[in-house]
Parts: sequence; structure tokens; C-alpha cells
Amino acid sequence: MTQMRTFVIGDVHGCAQELAALLRRLDREDASARLVFVGDFFTKGPEPEGVVEELLARRVEGREVVLICGNHEIKLRKHLRRAIDRPKEPIESVHALTVHALRNSGLLHEALELVEEAMCRISYAVPGERCTVIHGGIDPLLGIALTPDAYKVSVKSEEDDRDWWWDYDGRDGLIVVGHKPFRDAVIVPHPDGRRTRPIVVNIDTGCAYGGKLTAYDPAADTLLSVSSQQPGQSWFMNRKPSSPEMRAPPGASASRDRRLSG
Repeated sequence: MTQMRTFVIGDVHGCAQELAALLRRLDREDASARLVFVGDFFTKGPEPEGVVEELLARRVEGREVVLICGNHEIKLRKHLRRAIDRPKEPIESVHALTVHALRNSGLLHEALELVEEAMCRISYAVPGERCTVIHGGIDPLLGIALTPDAYKVSVKSEEDDRDWWWDYDGRDGLIVVGHKPFRDAVIVPHPDGRRTRPIVVNIDTGCAYGGKLTAYDPAADTLLSVSSQQPGQSWFMNRKPSSPEMRAPPGASASRDRRLSG
């Protein structure tokens, strides 16, 4: 029996037009593939309601859609619940625009259901692959099994600090994450240098900040992206790794056998 193909999609952050464009591209690759979202679906971008509609539409079509918990799902849930239970109270948070857009489109309940579903899934083991999808990452000394769930969702180094993936030895197989945005996907090769399969792939390519929205196929080890339609934010567009440990080592990028398109 042929194994269902899986596409893992990076942080959408309310960028519905880019999500729709990326899904059309993925459909041309394989219209029956499983879609795994790495978290942070609705906040920051201009059209959270469009993201809800895209997710629901794919399920209506019969597609398998897997939602992983991101740190923004945890934060957004309480504001969605408040907007539903106490609709006259103002929302005073960075999530106010997201909540208002979902309310105005009549999709508060649907968004809450999707958020609560995601919060029940901290990680996802891709069937047929030694690959796990997590929003933030792991403690490389503890491994996937022993890393606390809160850490898996939220771990992110400061700008000048070493990212966790440089200390990961690959013992748990390939880990695909989002959460920390870079202009290009980060592909971390196996430390022994002899294995072609990467051990970490970070596919948060900053769609909400003017970068790209990126998907990754773990079986084929390929990337596919679409350009963001959002204004480029200078802190992101000018972001560069500030230490050797944060720079991709030789081979830790989209190589010739990884198709990366905008």
C-alpha cells in the first residue's frame, strides 16, 4: 500500500492569501497529501478568517489536516473564549485585531474549535517517516520524550544565543519546527556529515513579516514556498545570524536536491 504523502506547512500567522497560493502549489504536487500545520495559524496577519476558511474547506474536501499547537494558540484561546462568553467586554491585547476579524466574519466558534484541537497535539509523528513535527523544539539533552510540553511549544533562543538545534545529535530522527523566523528555511545536516537526511528543518520563513510561507516534504526532503504579500519589516528583512553557531554550516541550506521556489 502506498504511503500517503505529507506536507508540513510553516507558521501561517493569518496570511490567508499566501496560504491559499501555497495550497494550490501543493495540490499540483499531490492533491491527496496530508497537510500538517506547525502552529501559529491566525494571529498577526490580516486575514485570520481566511485561514479558518482554508482549513475547513480542505477538510470538507476529505483531506487530512493535522494542527500542531503553537505558542499563539495558547495565548489566543482565552481571548476567543472571552469574546464568545463576554462579547461586550473589550479585547485589550495584541490579539484584538484577530478576534475582531473572526467576530466580524462570524467564525469565532470555528476558530476556537481549531485552536482547542491544536492545543491537544503538541507533537506529531509523521506516518512512515522517522520525523516529528513540533512548533518550537526540544531540549537536545532530554530528547523528545522527556522535554516538557511547554518547552516544546515555546523554546526560542535570543538573538545572540545558540539555537537548540546546533546541539541536537539526531537521536530522535528528523524534527520539523517553526516558531523562530528566518528569511530562508534552516536545514541542519546530521553532525557526522555522512548522512544525507537532515536532523532539523525550521520552516518559519516569516510570512507575516514580508518573507515567505514554506512547506516541507519530509519523505522527499524538498521545500516549496510562496512569497509573502505583507509589508517587509526591517527587523526581519535585515535579520542575519549573529554568531557562527547560528549560521547554517556547509550543507545546511536548500541544496540542489531541495527545490525551493518563491
